[in-house]
Amino acid sequence: MAQCGKCGAVIAEGREISLRSKGGHATTVCPTCASTSFVGRALKDERENPNMGGAILLGLGAAIISSILWYTIVVLTNYQLG
Repeated sequence: MAQCGKCGAVIAEGREISLRSKGGHATTVCPTCASTSFVGRALKDERENPNMGGAILLGLGAAIISSILWYTIVVLTNYQLG
């Protein structure tokens, strides 16, 4: 059983909702608090102020790592799948 980070209510197992902020801080809230403006404001902030620079850097990093992995497999196995 968890406890709501907003109202302090005890949350039944499987009913907790975990919210993560931009800074990576996680908060567990009950379904009642999740449906209030607390969550609405947090989601609105995420939509209005997205971290595009971080998203582009992570996407570029994933593309580079995937390309290196694909090339390594082709070189080692001499077998290429398209």
